[in-house]
Amino acid sequence: MFFSLRRLQARIEGGPRDGRVLSEQGRVAIASALGVSAAAVAATAQRLSAVDQSLNASAEGVDGGIVEWQDRLADDRSDPEIVAMPKHDVRRRRTWLKAALNELSLRERQIINARWLAEMGETLESLGRRFGVSKERIRQLEARAIGKLRRSIAARIERPDDLFVSA
Repeated sequence: MFFSLRRLQARIEGGPRDGRVLSEQGRVAIASALGVSAAAVAATAQRLSAVDQSLNASAEGVDGGIVEWQDRLADDRSDPEIVAMPKHDVRRRRTWLKAALNELSLRERQIINARWLAEMGETLESLGRRFGVSKERIRQLEARAIGKLRRSIAARIERPDDLFVSA
């Protein structure tokens, strides 16, 4: 619409208007030709007639001092570090957990996966039937595996080279 407005304005109102206000009839005719509302044409014409100003131009600051216009613009985006850190932390924890799980025996890993990492955790009783042991034995194996996981992850956290794991 920006490109068509001046051309249509010159054709409808007879020549360039050089910043003069677009007439009501002109707005309606241009809106009809472009298939937009007269208000949209008026808003676009106003933006086109505005004078560009450098962001480096001086302006009065809040405290009365002189600042540049660009200093008055608010940046609503989050700090990139704040955005990146949770993702980095998740990757780091996932790496630690994966390494710790690999240190478990196959049966311990299967029990932890079935009880804690599956969408619907299995009961001690069902795991006992699957492995052919009592549910109390499954509970003991699970407790031992969780202890190993905690120790393994704690050891990784204390090593400075593991603080910046790339995933």
